[in-house]
Formats: sequence, C-alpha cells, structure tokens
Amino acid sequence: MATEQTATAPFLNPAPGRCVVRIVPRLLQTETADGIVVELDGRYENQPMVGVLLVVGDPCNSVEEVKAKWAVERAKLGELFVFSQYGSGSPYWNDEMRKMLPLGYDFRWLQGLRLFDIGQLGATISGAGQYGEVPVPPEAAN
Repeated sequence: MATEQTATAPFLNPAPGRCVVRIVPRLLQTETADGIVVELDGRYENQPMVGVLLVVGDPCNSVEEVKAKWAVERAKLGELFVFSQYGSGSPYWNDEMRKMLPLGYDFRWLQGLRLFDIGQLGATISGAGQYGEVPVPPEAAN
C-alpha cells in the first residue's frame, strides 16, 4: 500500500519490516452542545493513539507477510490502527524543528508521521470516530 508522492510534500519509504503511520492529532480542545469549552492536557492517557496506515515496507518473513497483508486490507476499509501510548513507533517530528523555518528548512511535512515495525500493527478500530471514540448520545452526556 502506498500513497502518491506529490510535488508539495516528500514521501517516506519504509525499509523492509517497517511501516509508516500518520497519527491522528490529539484532541486538545472541544466544545459541548451547551457551548462549554473543555481543554484537555494533551496526554495520550486521555485518548487512544490512533493512526492511518500510509505505506508498508516489504515483509521480512512469513509472519510479517501475513500481518502486512492484513494491515493493507484493513487500511483499505478505512479502519484506524490503534497503538499503545507508551513507546509506540518512532516519531519524525519534533516541535523544535519549527526554529528551522526562518532559515529556509521546512520539516512540517513530518508532523504526525511515525515509523513502526510491521509487528506493531496489532489492532484496528471500526465503528468509531476519527479519534477512536464512540460518540456519546446527548441524553447520556448529562
């Protein structure tokens, strides 16, 4: 599974046994139906770390072949992949990279991208919102 490289953004090509996932940004602020603004602290303990599979490198063995095939099929169905919040994947973006913008170096295209071992593609979510949540019915929220 691969997405197209465009003129506006470079593309990461994973090594064999690896895959690239775009992590859904954390929900930091939202508003209730009554107009109350709620701010979260942004820690992953408050919500699952979920992402969209972008590309899978070549599998290195028969177990990875099975997982890669499964992962690509699930991604084509639009399912989000869910990961443990502790030590999952290697992030490419560090907010300190913004300091390079005035010098002509733009690394913002790396935001949200993480490199995982194919073996870390362990579960997907279906039937949930973009953050992996189940919408709470209005009557249950009160």
